[in-house]
Amino acid sequence: MFPVMVLQSRKGRELEARIQRLFMCQGAFAERGLFVRTRRASSRLVTDIDVVAHDYNINFHHRKIYAECKGGKNVSTLDRVVWVRGVMNVVGAEFGYLVVDVCDADSAAFARAHGVEVLQGAGLLALEEALGIGDSFWPGRTNLIFHDAVEKGIEKALRSTDRGEFITWLRAAADVWREASALALSYGRLNALLGLLGASRGFSGKMALRAEEHTLMGYAVGALLVRLSQYILFAASDTLSMTRTEREEYLRERLTAGTIDIGQARLLLDSALHLAKSTLEEQGITPPPNWEADHLLRSPAYAVPFARVVERVIGDGHRARILPLSMELRLFGYAGAARDSAGLLRRFEYAVPLTGLIRALAVQSLGVPEEFTNGVASLSREVTNTQGGTSKSSPAALFGPAPPDEQDVGPKPSPGSASPSST
Repeated sequence: MFPVMVLQSRKGRELEARIQRLFMCQGAFAERGLFVRTRRASSRLVTDIDVVAHDYNINFHHRKIYAECKGGKNVSTLDRVVWVRGVMNVVGAEFGYLVVDVCDADSAAFARAHGVEVLQGAGLLALEEALGIGDSFWPGRTNLIFHDAVEKGIEKALRSTDRGEFITWLRAAADVWREASALALSYGRLNALLGLLGASRGFSGKMALRAEEHTLMGYAVGALLVRLSQYILFAASDTLSMTRTEREEYLRERLTAGTIDIGQARLLLDSALHLAKSTLEEQGITPPPNWEADHLLRSPAYAVPFARVVERVIGDGHRARILPLSMELRLFGYAGAARDSAGLLRRFEYAVPLTGLIRALAVQSLGVPEEFTNGVASLSREVTNTQGGTSKSSPAALFGPAPPDEQDVGPKPSPGSASPSST
């Protein structure tokens, strides 16, 4: 019997997971536990984000929804409404919800007048019943009982003073999947994400990492791949009106220079190289012959496969609109039965082929080791259940049937290659 989370509280992380599940069962990808800092990678925390949901339509328009969860008694509803409006502005959310046990009519009217909907405990129960969400169904990372141990392990690793290669990589990866700033999608951040995924090849082979580090690595790569699926939709939306040739050229430039115009990037690099060459020559050192802007500004080898994935996603908008959600379920699983999923598992199975494209891009063109792209289904472990005992997770039961084989999006990098090849 695989572990299923049993709600013991209507507040805190369990309430957040419940709201996350509510959004997911309605077809939106939802995440919780993000952080807002004074600046990217800063140690100064402004606040944490309870739940952010991402809703996509078939034209790849992206709406963000923020939910503040405040269960329990003595909640100052009016103060929280003002807080929700502020956080909505910070994360760029179009819609906001305040989830509380009870709320008086005047407070609810004040909230609605300021663009915030109040969801009360009774309303939440009614929604779950109307949608057909069973108590035992927990998709993806909403299943705290299964993922809690790994998430706590990541927190411990991030707090450590270790400066080793793995912890350094993990800290950079956590910035991408946990920082609220990552919700402002840009090609500069996409390049950072692709670079982190490519760097994971240095940790291939279980002997390269301790057992617990291997588990953390699998979780982290999974979280990055879910974020990558969002960036695929971002690129699809950005290039929707382009021809295939225009899209490929545009994405090559963006994956080379980020948000900077390629011509401007060439001028900046020319100036920097001229200064560097002059400094070396003054010291009697001959600069390397390949220090030329055109050589250094070559598009990465994965640019063409990336553009091909974007094109195939654009051609399958109905599936693509739930691509991040399907990626979440593929890599982080689900607990419970299909009859309790409000139809989510049927939608997941419909979109599984597109998740194979993302995994194929990661393995074949970025060089991500396959062992880190199989999801936590491959990381069977003992977990503590809500009654205090332990039970062995069953990956086969937890994840359901295996998805179909991935389709090629580019050639596999040769062993030890510094950069993946492309077609």
